[in-house]
Amino acid sequence: MNNYPIINRRSPPKKVIEFFREFGFVLVEDSLFGEEKIISYFQEMKMFFDRFRREKVGYYLVENSIYGVYIPSGYEHVSRELLDTKEIFDVFHRESYTYEYYEAYNHKFGFRGRSPGPLDDPFLSGVLSQVRKNIFSVFEGLLKIFSAELGGFDFGLVKKTNYLFRLIHYPPIIDNNRKITRLGAHIDDDLLALVIAENMDGLKIKSPSYGWLRIPDLKDFFVVLIGAGLEFISEGAFKGTEHRVDGEEGSSHSRHVFNINIGSDLDFTRKSETGKVLDISKYYRRRFSKYSLNTQPL
Repeated sequence: MNNYPIINRRSPPKKVIEFFREFGFVLVEDSLFGEEKIISYFQEMKMFFDRFRREKVGYYLVENSIYGVYIPSGYEHVSRELLDTKEIFDVFHRESYTYEYYEAYNHKFGFRGRSPGPLDDPFLSGVLSQVRKNIFSVFEGLLKIFSAELGGFDFGLVKKTNYLFRLIHYPPIIDNNRKITRLGAHIDDDLLALVIAENMDGLKIKSPSYGWLRIPDLKDFFVVLIGAGLEFISEGAFKGTEHRVDGEEGSSHSRHVFNINIGSDLDFTRKSETGKVLDISKYYRRRFSKYSLNTQPL
């Protein structure tokens, strides 16, 4: 596994967005993804959730053994595990409406880095505030599904501040090999990741029975991925969804993705049926220590 942060491989420009997420850094030139484009994508997100609120939501398992769930857009998530390719990973990665969760990570685990402050654009902030109202209810519904499978397990460990919306931009692939892997295989750290990537192909999930399965680019669908945190607190009842993103063969277009993650209260502990104390804070400390990204300069 490659233990290095997601970072622009060119010299960092003067004007960058610094984002501390999963103990890695993302450095992005504003010129790659201007404010006008950002606002248009957030407007699309608002319209999506407006539809979501009005329409009946369904879901089904991709495969029972991996607990991949579809409910009414498509996919993706940034990872530290990037394969060594010739592509320049100019990943756009921006926090939008809450950062207490990640500041808590910084404080608890003593890693250097900072989360950005609230967005200062009044129009954009207004759009995001409307989007925010709908997101947690979506996760509450999902957690009820998983809770039922666990015999009524209490997900009271989830705080409303512990979720994050991001917009990610993968630039066109510049390597001649169009089958290039754009994002290496990984399992997200959170409880759940809810991903929207309409008309964007490339997501694959690992099936214990069938290997790597291609997830179709379904319009108006979410893909919900189980994170390592949920696997831990459920004591393996739910397995983390291993996934990766491959470049489309013969195509070099950009990939733009909405990504929403929900995490645990870092002070949460739970006693299992065997009497073992499950401490989510200690678990994350062990999980993140192997990346050793705190030694990287900002």
